[in-house]
This record gives sequence, C-alpha cells and structure tokens, in this order.
Amino acid sequence: ESTNNGILITQSNNGVYDTKTFSSYEGGYPPEIIVSYSPFVDNDGPTISINSHGDGQHVTSSSITLAGKAYDPSGIRWVSINGSTASGTEDWSQTIALSAGENIITITAEDDKNFNNNQSTQQIKIYYDTPDFSLNTPSVTYEVDPDAEIIVPVLLNSIHHFSSTLNLTVTGIPAGINASYKSNNLTPPDVAELMIQTDETVIPDNYPITISATGGGNTHEISFNLVVRQRPTLMITSPASDQTIPYSQTQYAFSG
Repeated sequence: ESTNNGILITQSNNGVYDTKTFSSYEGGYPPEIIVSYSPFVDNDGPTISINSHGDGQHVTSSSITLAGKAYDPSGIRWVSINGSTASGTEDWSQTIALSAGENIITITAEDDKNFNNNQSTQQIKIYYDTPDFSLNTPSVTYEVDPDAEIIVPVLLNSIHHFSSTLNLTVTGIPAGINASYKSNNLTPPDVAELMIQTDETVIPDNYPITISATGGGNTHEISFNLVVRQRPTLMITSPASDQTIPYSQTQYAFSG
C-alpha cells in the first residue's frame, strides 16, 4: 500500500493499482481524480556475499562451514550450496565436506517475488591441503668399515599440521650388516636414528638402502647408498720375512 497526498492506493491481485476517487459536492457533482503509478519491478537476482572464507583460501580441515548473507528487495526464498538447501536465507550457512586439492563451491539464491522469481549464483574455490609428512637423510651416501658402526639420521617433517605417529622400516640390508632404529613410532617433526653395524664377514660393496615411513594413511620412502669400504691391509717390504737381526743391533727400520 502507499499513500499519496492523503489518497490510499492499494494493489490488486493482477499487479495493476486501483483507481481511487474523492468527491466535492460544491459544484453539484463529484469530480474524479485518477491516481495511478507503476508498481516496483524486480528483475534482478539476490546479492550474495560470503563472510566465512575467501576465494582461493587454503584449509587443512576435511570440512568447512561456509556462511554468508543474501539480500533482495523482494526477500529471499531459499539459498542452496552445491545443490543442497542451506540453513537460513538472509543469513545462511552450510557445512561442506571437502576433497583433497581444489573444491569449487556454488552458492545459489532465489528471491521471493511472487510471479517471476530471480536467481543469482556465486562460486568460490577452497583448497584442502591434506596433512602429510616428508623424510630425508642429510646425505645420500654413507661409508662404513667392516666390523664398525655408524648412525644415519632420518629427518621427519610435518606438512600441513600432520600429527600422526610414523612407523619406520628399512630394507636392502645385506648379509653381514645389522640395521635397526634407536627409537621408532615417532611423530614429526623429529629425528629417527638408524644404527648400522657391520661384522667382519661383510663383503665390501655399494648397497642401496631404502627407508620407509607409514602413518596417517600416507607412506613415503627414500633411499641412500651405503658404501662398505675395503679393510685396510698392511704390507711390509723391508726387512724380508724370516730375516735374522744381529743381537747387537737395537734399532731397525721397517717399510711397506
């Protein structure tokens, strides 16, 4: 309804405004004044705003609650997110499960106009960075002698707030070598110590060793080269074997 100069104008069912009259009998007959105007025409869809997240935002949770507002002069009939009706209209929200990587989320709102409902659509991209880990050794080659021991540090790193426990294994260990972790079941960030012990029977060679770590649904592995060196040999070239040294000689030179 609207009042113009004291004249009440009401809208009929077909959208055309009624004609209103008033009378003055001073002239002997009631003069008629016709008052009319066009009703407001809403041909635009609602305005959609997203308040909870930004376009291109990275998150580390497998689900988010997307929230925002919708406005239209005719009111809001409904809001949907990826085809599912959201909670609320002018103020709306919806919890959304995310897939790893890029997620394209579509928000649609429809106004509450009686005869020709208008819709608007807006999209937002959310990136789900799944928690993960990495592992590496400071060097790609380690050397050891027979009948000796070395420690290979294994650096465990957390990616995107990874917080699960890792179980470490080692493969590629040949005969004559024993390998074990000083401690296992570690949570990144941490350092695992791989102890490698060789005995006298180990064959000098280059051995590829593989370290694997599993946890939080992820498995990663790295490799390094273990070089078992030749045992040093001592050769005496002088004096000759079984040579007799005079009793009076208190010093003698050896070479080899």
